[in-house]
Amino acid sequence: MQLALSRFLGFGNTNVIIRQEGWLFYRPGVEFVTGPGLLDATRLRLRKRELIEAGEKRPCPDPRPAIRDFNEQCRKADAHLVVVPVSDKSMLHPAELTSRLSLQGTTAVLTNADCAQFLKDLRADGVDVFDPTPEYLIAGEPPRFLRQDTHWTPQWMETVAHDLSEHVKTIAPLGRESSRSFFVREKQVSRGGDIVDMLQLPPDQRLFPPQSVTLQRVVDSRTGAAWGPNDAADVLLLGDSFSNIYCAADMGWGDAAGFPAQLARFLERDVDVIARNGSGATSTRRELARRATGLGSKRLVVWEFAMRDLVSANWEPVAIPARTTSARAHSVAGSAGPSTVRVEGRVVATSHVPKPLSMPYKDCLTYLKIHVDRVVEGVYRDDILIAVFWGMKDNDLLPAAEYRSGQRLRLRAVPLRKAPLNLQSVRRVDDLDDLNHPPYFVLEEETL
Repeated sequence: MQLALSRFLGFGNTNVIIRQEGWLFYRPGVEFVTGPGLLDATRLRLRKRELIEAGEKRPCPDPRPAIRDFNEQCRKADAHLVVVPVSDKSMLHPAELTSRLSLQGTTAVLTNADCAQFLKDLRADGVDVFDPTPEYLIAGEPPRFLRQDTHWTPQWMETVAHDLSEHVKTIAPLGRESSRSFFVREKQVSRGGDIVDMLQLPPDQRLFPPQSVTLQRVVDSRTGAAWGPNDAADVLLLGDSFSNIYCAADMGWGDAAGFPAQLARFLERDVDVIARNGSGATSTRRELARRATGLGSKRLVVWEFAMRDLVSANWEPVAIPARTTSARAHSVAGSAGPSTVRVEGRVVATSHVPKPLSMPYKDCLTYLKIHVDRVVEGVYRDDILIAVFWGMKDNDLLPAAEYRSGQRLRLRAVPLRKAPLNLQSVRRVDDLDDLNHPPYFVLEEETL
């Protein structure tokens, strides 16, 4: 039925807008442009109520306090923060969205009514904002977004990475002591876009054929190995799917060619990366806070997030440790054994798993706090365990999405860093106010 509606009537669904010549748009991105101002008091009040109803324990609809707070934490840790809000597809492709906005000559970029004031407020508070949004659009210029996907083209992504690296070199000189050399190899990849995935059409559909793109895959000049992140680097990138596309192979658009790889190439140095699909607002900072070293020796922090998240995400302030302290290191290292454990316990707190098909990400991990009643196998020397479950796979909710406080479980789990899967790009929901216990990935679960 969806195929017929899409083919003959041009109808999408609650999250997909179908437009001419096969262009697809993600509805929340369009609503970012057409909806109320992101700083509008009424919108903030209503959004806070929505977050509370959705189960958020600390509803923070206004992004500015969290960004200011993180900027100050970076400053105190002697790290320079650069905030990079990535424009939405609807902002840069208005003519493809509606013929009424056809480009002739040069045209101003459409954006949220309060976007300019938002950026002005941040800059007035000393936040370094690198906004890649062009000043105007020119008829006939190459597309900046994929036709049937929510993400940027490889070419525009590379341009943004290059321009950002030039900006960084002028305000946060990093020195040459950690310089590296990279070269690129071209590679062709083809895939149907993530917006097509959201339509849930039959696998053999031909209405929206795959799009082919050319990647510049980044290779280490010294070793010949494909680029990969280095957690010891003094440059840290916090990002979302705009950072993962072309780098996380499980997204289907190749690897070693995305935003962090190109940033490393243009900066000529290693880059550490924490990038999670749909989680650029808060979850990446939470993961950083869970690191025993915190900001450690980072000298530059790039915080990339989708601009549409300014109106749709929860922007919690997160306390980031500036550097390792003996107390925290002992807590993280001593609270859990190094390998698999089997425990019995009860759920103390849960996170809110989003509804299937409510976003372009089909899989989701959810964090639960478990009070450990008994260690059945292995070593675990604490009474609290942060358990990371699959909450959704292939847009199907799994049992962990329905667990509630008080429920008793038996788990077999391993430290998240040792999970036997590549979880680099998987969306994560972590609503727990506990950043002191290391997370464990659940391999097996059983209700008691």
